[in-house]
Order: sequence, then structure tokens, then C-alpha cells
Amino acid sequence: MDIITHIAIGAVVGELVLGKKLGKKALFWGALGGIIPDLDMFIYPFLEKTQALLFHRSYSHSLLFLIVISPLVGWILSLLNKKEESIKPKHWAILILVNGVIHVSLDIFTGYGTGIFLPFSDARIALATISPIDVFFSVPLWITFFMLIFLRRGVKIRVMILWFAITVSVLYIPYTIINKAHANSIFEKALHSQNKKYFQVKAYPQIPANFVWLCVAKTCDGYWVGYYNQFKKDSIQFRFVPKNDYWLIDYEKNPKIVNLKRFSKNEYSVVRKENGDFWFTILRFGWLGTSPEAESLMTYIIKPKGNDLLVSKYNPPLHIKN
Repeated sequence: MDIITHIAIGAVVGELVLGKKLGKKALFWGALGGIIPDLDMFIYPFLEKTQALLFHRSYSHSLLFLIVISPLVGWILSLLNKKEESIKPKHWAILILVNGVIHVSLDIFTGYGTGIFLPFSDARIALATISPIDVFFSVPLWITFFMLIFLRRGVKIRVMILWFAITVSVLYIPYTIINKAHANSIFEKALHSQNKKYFQVKAYPQIPANFVWLCVAKTCDGYWVGYYNQFKKDSIQFRFVPKNDYWLIDYEKNPKIVNLKRFSKNEYSVVRKENGDFWFTILRFGWLGTSPEAESLMTYIIKPKGNDLLVSKYNPPLHIKN
């Protein structure tokens, strides 16, 4: 989930947990607590590109980390708020723990991958039922956040808005689970009707909301990919994306390639350019449009240099091609 949404959710949690004792200050401290797991981003500049991919949402998003860090952060917050004598360190710790658990719980519903069981298991959980930016989920929370800031405490409509946002958010996640199952069935029917051979189908939610889905249907040597928009009745147009794994056979044990493959969940395509560079596209994040010429949203450029590889992220121009 994007960091702005985590801030809004954190503020709402702050209001629920400490609002009566702390007033509107609870919004600020709740918002801060909502982004603690994502503070791992400050370590990115010191990591190699492919290491950073796997480092994000790893240890800082593990349940063990949250259990250990919450009392410590709670104690620090109690020192920073000595004037709030009615709020003990345990209350601050509860705020941080609840916010952290909600944060990582939401992240596992995206397609990025979250290491909630580290260090006991390095599995990256990614249920992929909601995109990192989903306006139907986020906008009500953002609106609620700002209204909680400006509306006076004790006003009845303030409480109504708070619980409305919580209800919408809680109900939206089960809706995305059901919607993913529906999208999967739609893709399977479309593949069968178009006589496309495959052995596994996965549906991935796309920006901006849960009504747009990407199909990644695996074959022996590549993937059928296509988009489904619930507001459009057009037939799904699939195109074949070859995996081209043979281009990397000389580098398959290189740690950077191992990292990229692991992060991609082995759903990727490799293209060799005329200059000898390899373009590694991670499929589940989709493209800027449905055209075969559309740019991928997640591509890494691999440049052989001696016995090593230089890896950099390709940032495509924001031009949608349909």
C-alpha cells in the first residue's frame, strides 16, 4: 500500500486508540506509527538495486519485529510526551503495535510481497487482491483524515465519518478477494474460448482501482497477458510474451539475477538489446497501456561488465498506449 494511505490509516487508528486521552495529537502520532514499517526505505541508498527490492517489506514488516519494536517506541514516545501523564508507555506501545499489524496485514494483500514471518521463514506473502494504489480504498481514508483534523472533537458527524471510513475499509478487502476470484474465472473462460494453451492463470490488480485486472497465464516458454476492465464489455485481447530465459543462462548463479528472479516470483521476460544489455521485465506490475508497444511499469536494465552485472531500474515515460 502507498505510504500516504498508511499515514491516513495510522491517523484513524490513533484517533481510535488514544483520541479520548490525547485529542487531535493522536492523529499525528497515529500517522507516524502507521509508517514505521516503511522506514526501511531510508536504507535503500546503501543497498545494491536488487538487494533493495527484497529488503523492502522484509524484516521491518515481520511480526517479530513489530512485537520487539513496539515497547521500545512506546517508551520513547512516553518520554517525548511527559506532560500526558494519563498515557503510559504501554498505551503508546499498543498504538504502535496495532498500527504495525494493520500496516503489514494490508501489505500482504498487494502483489509486492511481504516477509511477515521473518526470520523463521523467508517466504514473501503476496495475495495480490488490491493494487498498491487503489482510489476506492484510499480516498475515503484520505478524506476522513483531513476531516478529523478540521472538525472539532465531540461533534457527532466527526464520529460518524470515522466509523464510516473504518466500515468501508474493512468491507473493501473481502470484496477484493471475491473480485480476484471473479477475474481469474473470466480470464480462464477467455483463454479457453480463444484456444490459448496454458497451465496456470494468475490475476493481478492494477492501478487505479480493483476493476482493472492483468492476466498472466503461464505456458512452457512464456505467458499470455491481457487486461480485463469490469466497466468495459470488450473481449479480452491476449498477447504472447516470451520468457527468453536462455539469455541469462550464463548468469543464472549471479546473486543479482537470483534476486530479480525471486522478486519476480519467476514471472518475467528477458529481452536482449543490440548493445548487449538485457531488459528484465517483471510481469505482474503490468504495462502503461494494452498495446504491444506499451512500456512496462517494472523493468530492470542488466548491463554485463566484466565478470559482474550492473543493474539499474528503467523509468518509462508516462505515456499510455492502447
